[in-house]
Amino acid sequence: MKKRELLFASIMLVCLLSAGISFFKVYASAERRMDQVLVDKITLPAATKKHVMKEALLEAAHLNEMPQVTKVEIPQLVSMQEAKIGQYQIPLKVYVRFNKVLTRTVTVNLVDQTAPVIHQVKPLQFSYGAKFKWEDYLDIKDDVDGTISLAESQIDKVDTKKVGKQKVTVQVKDRANNIEKKELEVEIFPKIQHNATTSAKNTEYDSVNRALAPKTIKAQSQGRTQKEMSPTSNEESTNSSKLKNVLQFNGQTIPFRHMPGASAAPETGAATWKGTGLVKDGEPTHFIGHNPGDFHSVMELYVGAPITVYDDYGDKKTYHVYEVIDVTDEGYNANDLKDDVLPRLLDEKGERISLQTCIDEQINRCVLAR
Repeated sequence: MKKRELLFASIMLVCLLSAGISFFKVYASAERRMDQVLVDKITLPAATKKHVMKEALLEAAHLNEMPQVTKVEIPQLVSMQEAKIGQYQIPLKVYVRFNKVLTRTVTVNLVDQTAPVIHQVKPLQFSYGAKFKWEDYLDIKDDVDGTISLAESQIDKVDTKKVGKQKVTVQVKDRANNIEKKELEVEIFPKIQHNATTSAKNTEYDSVNRALAPKTIKAQSQGRTQKEMSPTSNEESTNSSKLKNVLQFNGQTIPFRHMPGASAAPETGAATWKGTGLVKDGEPTHFIGHNPGDFHSVMELYVGAPITVYDDYGDKKTYHVYEVIDVTDEGYNANDLKDDVLPRLLDEKGERISLQTCIDEQINRCVLAR
């Protein structure tokens, strides 16, 4: 009996020794393997620091090449994700078989390796000789530096007096000296000539030339027509109690006179630049006025807003705004220079009105109502 127990105890001791030796070999093998494959200095792009995942870090450190590893803990992963550019010491807890823990420290460098991005926010289309600010057309973003000022960028000069398409290169550099270049296309539209007579080439745009020319022949004849259509003294006496020749909108009452084809708006009040101002003639009338001045509140009109006109006879009609648009001096939509506004602003038939005032030296606010 004692011999049997002694034999059993001997077998158990041998097993324990074997297990211990195996464990030691596994541990020693894992530690040696880690020392062989572990990359303890890692560089990661700061642009993706908010997206640094555990798997990415383990892959960069080559820990995924160790089959002995069962689990890895990175206690400071969250703090590194929120860190700025720089160098960080990141401790690792590496678990191998038999739940043995190996500790190592990895040096992580967060660096900016991503170039800025140049965004074109709207088409680079300008009228002849126009002045513009690049800030209105370009936006430069960097994952690390945020918004980069255009003052820090290199942009080719644009010749707005050269009609046609031009190629412009924009180059920007962030604080880490990452450089981005982008080639853009700029289009310059021709300036419409303000001639009283037009060639066969631009006869179809006669209304545009008339709209911009000071006192063309047609504008003068239109003035005579207006004079002929003026009410008689008898009409005036019978309607003396009525308002006459005024516009009402935004709580204002603005008198207007007739100045067909005038080169400038009147100092005070408003004027008919085209059309009779009559509310029953079935034709359009274009009113002009100054801003700053009596027409400043044209800037506050919106689609659906009412505008009331009292004409020469005291007849009254209320129109409602259906379009508000900013127009260049050449008659194009300031936000889309391929959009020729003048045909619908001045030539479209029907009982309607349009109001025009200045925003700056080159852009006008125009309001269409019917």
